[in-house]
Amino acid sequence: MIKNKLFIDCQFFQTPAWDRGMGRYTMSLLKTLYGMSKDAEYVMIFSSHLPQDPEMMQAVRGVVPDAEILSLQLLSTAKHSYAQAAEHNKDVLNTYLSKLNDDGSRRMFMIPCLFQEPTASVFPDGVEKTLLYYDAIPLLYFQRYRGAIKYDNYLERHRSLFEADKIFTISQTIADDLAIYYGMKTDNVHIINIDGACIEGMFDTFKKPEIALPKKYILFPTSDDIRKNNQLAIRAFDQLRTLTGTDYKLIVTSRFDESRRKALEAISKNVIFTGNVSDAELAWLYKHAEVVLFTSEYEGLGLPVLEAVRMGKKVACSSIPVFREISEEAFYFFDPLDASDITHKLYKALHGDGWAEKEKLYKHINKRYTWERSAELVHAALSAPFEPRVAPGKKPKLAVLAPVPDGYSAIGKVVQELHTVTARYFDVHYYLENRKENTPVSVRPNYLEFLAPCFPVEDFNAQTYRDYDFVLYHIGNSEYHFHTILNALHLPGVAVFHDTVLREAFGEMVRLGFMHEPRLWAEAKLDELMDTQRTAFMTSIANNQLAGIAHSDYAKKAIQAVISQKVTIHRGELPTALPAQNVQSQHRERVHIGLAGILGGTKGLEIIKELAMDETLAERAILHVFGFSIVEPEAIEEIKEFKNVRLTTNLSDLEYQMHLGNLDVLVNYRTQYRGETSLTVLEAMRYGCVAIVNGSLGWFSELPDETVVKVKDHTGLLEAVRTLAEDRDLRAKIGTAAKVYIGASHDPDTYIAHLAHILSAPKHTPNGARAEAIKESGNAAEVLEQYKRIEKAEA
Repeated sequence: MIKNKLFIDCQFFQTPAWDRGMGRYTMSLLKTLYGMSKDAEYVMIFSSHLPQDPEMMQAVRGVVPDAEILSLQLLSTAKHSYAQAAEHNKDVLNTYLSKLNDDGSRRMFMIPCLFQEPTASVFPDGVEKTLLYYDAIPLLYFQRYRGAIKYDNYLERHRSLFEADKIFTISQTIADDLAIYYGMKTDNVHIINIDGACIEGMFDTFKKPEIALPKKYILFPTSDDIRKNNQLAIRAFDQLRTLTGTDYKLIVTSRFDESRRKALEAISKNVIFTGNVSDAELAWLYKHAEVVLFTSEYEGLGLPVLEAVRMGKKVACSSIPVFREISEEAFYFFDPLDASDITHKLYKALHGDGWAEKEKLYKHINKRYTWERSAELVHAALSAPFEPRVAPGKKPKLAVLAPVPDGYSAIGKVVQELHTVTARYFDVHYYLENRKENTPVSVRPNYLEFLAPCFPVEDFNAQTYRDYDFVLYHIGNSEYHFHTILNALHLPGVAVFHDTVLREAFGEMVRLGFMHEPRLWAEAKLDELMDTQRTAFMTSIANNQLAGIAHSDYAKKAIQAVISQKVTIHRGELPTALPAQNVQSQHRERVHIGLAGILGGTKGLEIIKELAMDETLAERAILHVFGFSIVEPEAIEEIKEFKNVRLTTNLSDLEYQMHLGNLDVLVNYRTQYRGETSLTVLEAMRYGCVAIVNGSLGWFSELPDETVVKVKDHTGLLEAVRTLAEDRDLRAKIGTAAKVYIGASHDPDTYIAHLAHILSAPKHTPNGARAEAIKESGNAAEVLEQYKRIEKAEA
């Protein structure tokens, strides 16, 4: 019988991380997988340029006894750039595989840890590509990690992430992150959540640590990482001692930087730092703890929680999706950013409030989180018929002009997250536009430049226009669109219209010298002649396109009113990825109501003040205001004065999404409208949040009635907030309908498939003929004059 070949990149085991969390997770998984997959031959590939620790090599051989151990000349980033090492390593792997006999077996290549320095793990050609994916922490916390790691290397490694045919995640939360931040569909075919379990052998032996230990203690199995929230945890613990008069100590495991340890000790004198402990010592600490505390802001899986469950210990932990994924009921959940809430829930855990019912759930958790189950999921996925995530073959060449992904523009964010789907249909190149004044602000990492050819938008012109089968313009009313608009005015393409009023963009183009003032007057005169009511400065752009895409019936009709019959405007739904699991906590004592996005009066900022002073909501609700502020500092300071309002500005994508996912109700009541679609509303809806919108305005009025709450005026808005705050069942009903709607109508795959159809259709229109003439001559002005002469003669 011909056996399948599973090649495993083992360079990760040649780093100090081999005996830590991810390394031990991988060892436990491979050990169990090897025991059940006798239909495969294992080849463990190491680098001859990295150290091969004897203890590590013995551990690997113990995990996969019959594997072939192979050492190849694979370079690392210790002495080479990642690009150099990756290119070299791909050639080495391809050469090795080309010399193997083709016996008809399936060749599967697994990368257990893609992002570990100084390795340079890459996929060879001609194999089924699989990898283990632990988390997106450096991407989501880029402001913290950008200066702490080789960040360009981190982003460049994403090529292999997007190249993988199958991605195994360690939780559904991580699979959902791939959907939310990378646009990858969690279809259980290409992205498979395999969970995980306690490290193999973790509780086989118990040994008391050789340090002075109190009789009663709370175990805090954290590490020296800022997202672990250690300062707030210790502050909450010290508050617990003060309020209750208890004499508990807090045992903190893992090694800490001396300066950070001293800073934590300054918060409380009742904390014991053990340093790194052995498995047997950690098992002893679990066994004798009163409660296990875990205050992380974010985790990929959260092994300490599973370890505490295995030992039958009460758990007080952060109310974050990955822990609620383990169980919605079994733990004492708290807001990780609220010290008083941590104190309160830690107190309840110590006193065992509801513990009998919670403990019963531990049996189900232990049954689910096993290495046997994880290995079975991996084995089933590897054994299934091969379906590449990106189909091979030549694709049409597409140029996309859009805002930079890392700026304030939500359009740039959407374009980046759509790349994984766009690349299935097109050989796509991006021409990216930044803001024109002040220092560009980085809201999120730009990984797009490492996945596809990216150029400054200034490089796009009539000459480069000739190189592409299709051109796509993303048109909006901000400083991220000036060059895009100028190109769209003379080089026909397909335009995605994100706004129908472009007055501010045109005005700024004149002010900054991108356009002469008479051109502005001419466009304004067109609006006057066309008697436009719902568009501004749209006529020339729309009439110059091969086709257009609008995200609402309102926008579609508004644009159609100012164009000739030769340009078709299509309706599309702004794509929004849908997470598989519900990220909201179902058992909170207070309702979370929020205002999000670009903070200004037109989006209801004033209403927050009224809600904050509403006596019926004072004890029932917490009000959240978050996003990017465009209001006066005085207005912000006024909001801060309210005790039940939490204000956060200039958030990262992760913080913004976590805030959205934490809301029960989103207030998005606009009094002015310019043809836009609200990405914030769509993203809130995908989490099951209930959006309150102005039901008389454009796109908002078109949302299905059962998926949002539509109000007509200020009074109706206040009444809707009060009703939703009191009626949990109503919130659940509307939230469920919202998630169903997002999944059915805003799917990114459907959107790009529709786009591909639109791009290929209009070649035989008058603008299509002109586009082909421009590509032949490379001179748009000359072609335009030629067509004007023809039209004049025909007239």
